[in-house]
Amino acid sequence: MVFREGPDGGRTAIHLVEPGESFAQAALAREARYPASAEAATDLRVARIDTTRFRDLIVQSPELALSIPQRTYHGGGVNPAASGRYAKRLGL
Repeated sequence: MVFREGPDGGRTAIHLVEPGESFAQAALAREARYPASAEAATDLRVARIDTTRFRDLIVQSPELALSIPQRTYHGGGVNPAASGRYAKRLGL
């Protein structure tokens, strides 16, 4: 669950992240902290992506940049073979 904490410490749920779904992609586009927190309800694997390495990869592979909005809004994205290449280059 992605949530925001209020000044009183209360949490407001923003989004329930489903299996295979990603979030916080916008934080990769600018050097800023994501304005929300997340908490897992089950075991999961998390990938932390270094912003500088990610930007370098986008310069080298512009199709990656184009795939992010597609995956975010339409459920599509980079094909599995390309995903593996990108993950390896990002050190995931």
